[in-house]
Amino acid sequence: MSDRGDAPPDAAGRRVVATREVLDHRYLNVRLVTERDAAGREFTYVWGTGPDVVYVVPLLDDGTTVLLAQRRYGIPGRSLEVPGGHVDPGEAPAAAAARELAEETGLVAGCVEHVLSTLATIKIQQRLHFHVARDLVQGEHAREADEDIEIVRLPLAEAVRRARAGDVLHTPSVTALLLAAGL
Repeated sequence: MSDRGDAPPDAAGRRVVATREVLDHRYLNVRLVTERDAAGREFTYVWGTGPDVVYVVPLLDDGTTVLLAQRRYGIPGRSLEVPGGHVDPGEAPAAAAARELAEETGLVAGCVEHVLSTLATIKIQQRLHFHVARDLVQGEHAREADEDIEIVRLPLAEAVRRARAGDVLHTPSVTALLLAAGL
């Protein structure tokens, strides 16, 4: 635990007095941060950071979309998700969305449209970028060794229905599908 008693107080009069790193992973860094207010009370918060992440809804000319049924550690069965992944250092989010789409599905996008950027949560300061891809041409996928993926092609309306019914547990995928349906 590091002592941060020399840090100036924030606008609310709170001062960070300690920070302890509890997880240092390439995809997520988590710390416990303790603040002290002017009355001497201490409050500890979970705070994390991670690299930007992209999610992309491929929209085919016939009104269908492509989802991934993936094995994910921690849940039984497969997780139904939109394609996505981490933004590499120096890479633009739209370029990362196109790259992840091609790697996971083999689809090459002629157009990648940014729809929204937001944070995963306030406690996890990791920016999420949502995109829609159009003008798609099928190519070969280039999945990573740990990506156990089955392609699921559905009408966009059916994918949204499944998201609303709770069949899609991955919150960023639900968000991506609802955003795409609203375009």
